[in-house]
Amino acid sequence: MATEAWTSYEDIYLKYAENIGNPKTLGYKLTLLGMIENFDVRGQYPDGQQRQKIVQRSKYHFLSNEFKSVIDFYCTVAKARGMKDSTVYIDSRIAGSFLFDL
Repeated sequence: MATEAWTSYEDIYLKYAENIGNPKTLGYKLTLLGMIENFDVRGQYPDGQQRQKIVQRSKYHFLSNEFKSVIDFYCTVAKARGMKDSTVYIDSRIAGSFLFDL
């Protein structure tokens, strides 16, 4: 993986998400990356109590580009029509889980 495009720990995670198809492996990478970030940014040693703060886990990252585009389109239209951000967020997470399970 090239490092020149990384500007945050989220960038590193998203690069892993593009290249790793196994959800368990990606979850493991996210946990380790979260421990590194907690130490680097917050000075916290791993204690088994702190959750990663890089990204909220969702199945969206595992979807094909076609399914991602459906969810992205929904979010754009729903926000343009004045739906609350929390509703759009919840709907998109549910849709991501549904499409992932297909």
